[in-house]
Amino acid sequence: MEDNKTPKLGTEPMYPCNLRKIGDNEYRIASEKDMREGIYLSSTMGMSKRLYIAAQVLKECVAKYGTHFNTVSVTKWSYEVTDELLRQENL
Repeated sequence: MEDNKTPKLGTEPMYPCNLRKIGDNEYRIASEKDMREGIYLSSTMGMSKRLYIAAQVLKECVAKYGTHFNTVSVTKWSYEVTDELLRQENL
């Protein structure tokens, strides 16, 4: 049984970013000083590792074979490859 509290592999952002809140809805990239003082937020927005890797797999398929294939089945296959890679590398 899968534990809902354990994050799924590949769900973290590909390029995490630390931000500093400077207004009600305004943020900027946290400086080294902000990081040392602990006054920053870790962003979880952006493309996940899983989506990024699957897109790269799909891109390589298109580059190598063109677009003469069933897009839905190749997209599903790219996610299967990605999930296996994430499992093997424990990402």
